[in-house]
Amino acid sequence: MIEAIIIGLIVTVFGSVLLYAFRVRQLYVVIPRLFSVSALTSEGKIIEVRVFNKGRATEEDVLVALSPDRDYEVLASTDSSSALDGSFIRIPRIPPGDDYSVLMLVEGGDFTKDEISTVSSKITKGKFIEGIENVPQNTGSIVLFIAFFLSVLATPVVGFEMYDKWKEGISEREHTERMSSLEFLSDIGWNSLDRYGYVGICCWSALIAARSHASSAGLVVSNNRRHAK
Repeated sequence: MIEAIIIGLIVTVFGSVLLYAFRVRQLYVVIPRLFSVSALTSEGKIIEVRVFNKGRATEEDVLVALSPDRDYEVLASTDSSSALDGSFIRIPRIPPGDDYSVLMLVEGGDFTKDEISTVSSKITKGKFIEGIENVPQNTGSIVLFIAFFLSVLATPVVGFEMYDKWKEGISEREHTERMSSLEFLSDIGWNSLDRYGYVGICCWSALIAARSHASSAGLVVSNNRRHAK
């Protein structure tokens, strides 16, 4: 009973964690490249801004807020529907597992991570990550991998436990069948047969049978002698 409650609690908690992992929003912004030298300008810099959607739901109305103290110009982007609105980069949608990249010319001062104020969508707020290599993987995939890994580790343990229970059940059934075959001993006064063990009972049964056979043989010999006289 207690084991069933514990297993049910574990399944409930793990199911809740798995559901959360699949529904969690993962919106990140990264500055992977900063070009200090460019033929396009002698005073400005060219930067790349990438926005990652690592969640399992589409992020809509994504907005990257930049410092208003700089001048920006879009040189290239991976989404033609995106737009630069003053110091804001507006992206209509980013599908799950996808990312958006834009190259911009920045003038009016240096550009660092502090020049990115916020990144957000219609549903959630994102965060800045230093370096593409530090962008987290999808949480749901990680949880699924951990669950699969734990299930692989638990399979032999559960298998051995089930095998032991199956073997124990067979042993109990065989013991019951053996003891049932010796119930006739109760008719001659044997009680509590289990305490003797099956082998002991068989030995005693053989001894009783031998004595009975010997007694029968003795009676036959005695009767034959009487008839001979």
